[in-house]
Amino acid sequence: MSRRPGPLSRLTVFGVVLFGAFGTAYAAGERLPGHRHPSGGAKHATIDESQPHTHDLTPRPAATNVDGYELRLDPVAADGHTLQYRVVGPGGAPVTAFLDNHGSKLHTVLIHSDLSGFQHIHPDLAADGTWRVTVPAGAWHLVFDVWPAGAATNIVLATNTDDEVPTPSAPLPGADDAPTVDGLTVRRNGLVFTISDADGTATTGLEPYLGAPGHLIAMRLGDLAYTHLHPSTTSTAMADMPGMTMPVADTPANVLTFTGSLTTGTYRVFLQFGHDGKVVTVPYTVVIP
Repeated sequence: MSRRPGPLSRLTVFGVVLFGAFGTAYAAGERLPGHRHPSGGAKHATIDESQPHTHDLTPRPAATNVDGYELRLDPVAADGHTLQYRVVGPGGAPVTAFLDNHGSKLHTVLIHSDLSGFQHIHPDLAADGTWRVTVPAGAWHLVFDVWPAGAATNIVLATNTDDEVPTPSAPLPGADDAPTVDGLTVRRNGLVFTISDADGTATTGLEPYLGAPGHLIAMRLGDLAYTHLHPSTTSTAMADMPGMTMPVADTPANVLTFTGSLTTGTYRVFLQFGHDGKVVTVPYTVVIP
């Protein structure tokens, strides 16, 4: 039986693994193009999360440095599980101002490399741009989705932590495109999701979550690529107006259609939406040949 490292030893492990276990996968992954909102010259514009739009059309492979923005770990915690991070910008200075991004200034996803243990949380950003995350025992992959003030789009930075406490691997659940969670059956057809009550009728009581009708987070097995999509209420492109679409006025409230695509790979996809005062998370296993 291996001896559990002491607090300082565990903290050292956390720091080293920032550029460690998944480094090869990060280097091999090629960043795929995502949607960029036009700035129109305004560096501090805020996107209206209640309106149809998306930030990331395709998954972004994990990386600790994106477009000159680098994720840094501050070794300040004594217990090895409360970790403090910051983002350093292209000029070398810490980023202290962030824009609203998908309804929050900081999205954090914790997940195991086998895509189990999904958590989607929103740590508080301190005035100096730092934030803290309390990570459970074991090995975890962390994703931070932020939009630095002045950047053209949001950035996605990722890292790994491991306190060397053994955690059993979980097999990937089989595909189920109509799971039932909290009494709701949510049928998936591509990136279209229909939410029904147990009797098959369209559910009521749906509520916005973080300013949007729903959120879809997908994690790809292997390189741990990440994407975060929003529902769209738009249909086909308008003639002679590339990039413009006509809104669909009669989309049922219980049908969420997401704009974007999942490239080749095996994913765990997590649909989240509000219902009767709570957040519902519905997981799927999705294989894209």
